[in-house]
Amino acid sequence: MDQALVDLRCPPQKVRIHHLGVDVKRIRFIPRQIQEGKPVCILMFSSFGEEKEIHFGIEMSAAGIPVIANHHCDIPNVIIDGETGLLAPERDVQALTEVILTLASSPDSWILMGKAGCKRIEKEFDCIKQVLRLEKIYKEFI
Repeated sequence: MDQALVDLRCPPQKVRIHHLGVDVKRIRFIPRQIQEGKPVCILMFSSFGEEKEIHFGIEMSAAGIPVIANHHCDIPNVIIDGETGLLAPERDVQALTEVILTLASSPDSWILMGKAGCKRIEKEFDCIKQVLRLEKIYKEFI
């Protein structure tokens, strides 16, 4: 997102990106694994057209659910490809299919991605930390 602003000729030293935050203490982390006879949850989202979509992606990642998304807008800043989830190019059905099949056939990666996603959300998207970061940004301009 910050590069998009620079590309629009915003001076890099003036760019400040502030992520949305969630109350990570209210989200229960559950390591995802195959359980005989139970469905497997994988979250897939492709845009931030509505605010609730990004919150849903952040919350599911914090809960340990593997997330599949595409390279759209700020999604790659939330979901780190191959680490906290998997990303596919926009409007590429074949690539999206391959990403889904890759995750579905790699249950060992679910726990690793889930833990990494949870840690990332706790570090970058915790609402308390975000308030403190936003306060610091405001103070820069006062």
